[in-house]
Parts: sequence; structure tokens; C-alpha cells
Amino acid sequence: MLVSDNGSCFTSEEFGTFMKRNGIQHVLSDPYHPSSNGLAERAVQTFKEGMKKMKGETVETRVARFLFNYRITPYATTGLSPAQMLMSRKLRSPFDLLLPDVKTKILKKQQKQKEGHDKTCKLRSFEVGDSVYVRNYSGGPKWIPAVVKSCTGPLSYKTALGQGQTVKRHVDQMRTRTESERSCCRTTSPGRYAPFD
Repeated sequence: MLVSDNGSCFTSEEFGTFMKRNGIQHVLSDPYHPSSNGLAERAVQTFKEGMKKMKGETVETRVARFLFNYRITPYATTGLSPAQMLMSRKLRSPFDLLLPDVKTKILKKQQKQKEGHDKTCKLRSFEVGDSVYVRNYSGGPKWIPAVVKSCTGPLSYKTALGQGQTVKRHVDQMRTRTESERSCCRTTSPGRYAPFD
């Protein structure tokens, strides 16, 4: 259904034919009685007021900005904006900058989790040249002695094994080797490591 006033553009034969072909019921409001089509008159008034407030160099820019703001404004009856009803999502606008964004919320939650974790967890770090045990994943003893060669990341290190091999390990896969354990490893026969299971 289309409700319009009695303007010649709406009452012409060509327009009437277009309405019939497309199955649209055309209702004309009473002559000289604009309140018969109150929704259209209110829309015209809203548009005029909005255009006065819009900023922009050209009319096209001001119209585009008005339409964007109009389409993201929720209706009182539905509680949803036209854009949200059409696309099932909210469009971003400068007002979204006033609200806390999801990224900030996530970072705050992660920081809170880290603080809780750090209260009960001891931070482990190693220096280049430290004697350590590293987790063995290739058969044999579970832990094998090594020396830290370099730091490859905040929590990962490159270590040198006894046979000249180098392996990269996370700090969770490394243990500190004490002085007594170092001397024990030196007295063990070649190819065998002190038990650290």
C-alpha cells in the first residue's frame, strides 16, 4: 500500500498503471488535509530539520550523512533501527567511540587473569650459559642436561646438548640444574645421563 497526497505526479494515468502492474494499492489522502498522511509529513519535517543540522560542503554529503544517522536511529515502536532490521546487525557510527569497545574489555579481562596467575606462579627465566635440564621427546631419559645458548623469545630458549645438538625449548620444558647435579652429570659415562625422572 502506498499513501500519497493528490499531487499530479501521483494522480497521473502513467503512475496509476505502474501501481496496478506491480500490485500496489494506492490510497490518496484528503485534499488540503496534510494530517491525513501524518507519517509522510513528519518524515518531511524530520528531513528538513536534519538537513539544517548536518555539516558538509555539498548537498549530497549532507543528505548522505542525514540518511546514515536516520537509518541507525532505533524506532520507538520496534526498538530497532532500520539498518538493524534490514541487515541484522548494528552499523558503526561516531557514537560507538563513546562506548567501551570489545578490544579494551578483552584486554582488561586478560590483564586481570594475568594478575591472578602471577600471584600463585613463580616467573622462571634463564640466562645464556645457565646449566639446565631440558625435556627429552626422542626416547631415553625424560630430562637431559643442556646449556642455554640464546633466548629466542619471551619464554623460549635455544639450548645445546652434550653431543653438539641444539634444541629449542619453552621455559615450561626446562628445569634449573644445581651444582651437585652438574658434577653428577660429569661423572656419568658418555651417552648416559643422570636420572631425573
